[in-house]
Amino acid sequence: MSWVRRLLIAAPAVIFVSSWPFLEDPAATSDALAAVTDAATGLILIAAGLIAADRRPSGRTGPLLVVAGYLWYVGDLFFVFPDASIVPLLSFAFRGYYDIVIAFLILSFPAGRLQTTAQRIVIAALIAAYAARSLGFLLMAVHGQVYPPNGTPNPFLLFPDAPAELLDVWVTALKAVLIALVAILAVVRWGRASTPTRRVLTPVLAGGLIWALMSAMYKMGPLARFQFDVQFPPWQDATWWSIPDYLLRGSAAPVGFLIGALLLRTARTAVVDLVSGFSDQPVRRNLQASLIKVLRDPALVVIYPDNEGWTDADGRPFTYPHPGDERVATPIESDGRTVAIILHDASLEEDPGLVGAVAAAARLAIDNERLSSALEAQLAEVRDSRVRIVEGADAERRRIERDLHDGAQQRLVAIAISLRMLGDSLGPKASPEVAHEIDAASTELHAAIEELRELARGLDPPLLREAGLGVAIEALAERMHIPVKLDLRLDERLERTVETTCYFVVAEALANVAKHADAKTVSVKLWRTSDMLFVKVQDDGRGGADPAGGSGLRGLTDRVAAIGGQLAISEAGDGGTLLEAQIPCA
Repeated sequence: MSWVRRLLIAAPAVIFVSSWPFLEDPAATSDALAAVTDAATGLILIAAGLIAADRRPSGRTGPLLVVAGYLWYVGDLFFVFPDASIVPLLSFAFRGYYDIVIAFLILSFPAGRLQTTAQRIVIAALIAAYAARSLGFLLMAVHGQVYPPNGTPNPFLLFPDAPAELLDVWVTALKAVLIALVAILAVVRWGRASTPTRRVLTPVLAGGLIWALMSAMYKMGPLARFQFDVQFPPWQDATWWSIPDYLLRGSAAPVGFLIGALLLRTARTAVVDLVSGFSDQPVRRNLQASLIKVLRDPALVVIYPDNEGWTDADGRPFTYPHPGDERVATPIESDGRTVAIILHDASLEEDPGLVGAVAAAARLAIDNERLSSALEAQLAEVRDSRVRIVEGADAERRRIERDLHDGAQQRLVAIAISLRMLGDSLGPKASPEVAHEIDAASTELHAAIEELRELARGLDPPLLREAGLGVAIEALAERMHIPVKLDLRLDERLERTVETTCYFVVAEALANVAKHADAKTVSVKLWRTSDMLFVKVQDDGRGGADPAGGSGLRGLTDRVAAIGGQLAISEAGDGGTLLEAQIPCA
């Protein structure tokens, strides 16, 4: 619709500029600055209307301001259209109707609705006065007497001898009184308005009062001249008066509406401001302050349901509804239940789109926080369950190690002792075949015992359990067939799960170096901060380790992640493989 906006603005300007070379009336050409000021007034009204329509698409204010802008030019049409036309007559008959629209908007801005009976009566009387003046003018106006001689004779003339000028004078004076009443009602309305409403109404009231004062004086002038032969206001016919007249009487109210329209909040802007106002603070604590800032209502309160009634953002009990409380309640509903209520100034109801958009944004924020809290709880439970799984696996390994040590290993040792005793008892009497079989069985049995001990040591290294992480890693390094450079900065024992995880990370890394890296040296570095244990294992082998390629590294990655840590494998800067792990140890 941008082309419609451009057309609405451009049309009057094009018409008046294009008609300027053809104007013959001295009033339009002798004071060009006054004529330009007059033409600009309508454009200001139209611009204010377009801005108000953009801010409140569903409201009446914008379209009415545009209509007022075009009505402003009705009284100037006799300058533009040629002679022998009925347009000059109609221009004089229907000029000034923009006053009705301006009066209505001063009493109804920004919602576009009159709120009191007195307002409705005054506006209805103003409409009746203008309609009576137009009807009387059409029926009584004589060509060349009551209106300029350009144009055709009055085709509607029924009462050529009637006092058309006297009727016009008194009806115009009545309009002045009604406009003064509009000003009084506007002041009363501003005095009763809330703080958010006054902010928008103040420029409208200021411009409206100037318009009303100047219009009332201007419209009382004919009566003063006709009845008392007095020039009122005294400076009305002064040459310097034309420009202030247009600026004050014509442009003050449009400028006030323009400023008021600029102060209006769009629903889109309010939602953006509201969402951006949610910081890292909890929404329940931050929502009320954000709504007060966005809606500019310092008395706004957000309340929440609980088991016993209502509470405010700080959890204090809140009585709802308050006796005599004039605030309007806008509920915030989610999944068919009320999750909060916004208590705000009643003036905000004048723009239901704004309040509805803000309430929807608040609902999304509350739902987002609720879902985020639920998700965080689920993630915490998953993390706790993973830790429990790791701890359970460690406990199971310790149980298996004890069972192997106290069960199978002891039985094998007993069998080995029995075989040795059997061989000793047979002595030289044993045949060579029997002695050979006994020796072979003893050898295999000792090998099985060593393998079982090595297996048990891998399940739950006793050295790690008894002497700590540093000593256990030193033992790992001693069993390597290549030099291992150790840099262990550990001042105290760590929690068992942390030590076990770190031990297996280093053990798996060293095992992979021994099996696959073809390295000449390997370094192991451990250090810790207040809440994190860092592990770094680097070799000078051929590199190419793939963390997803073997079950050992994949298992280590899962194990480290289970307690909130991270494990990464990459190519070292000078060749070889670099394994780094971060394990929480707070």
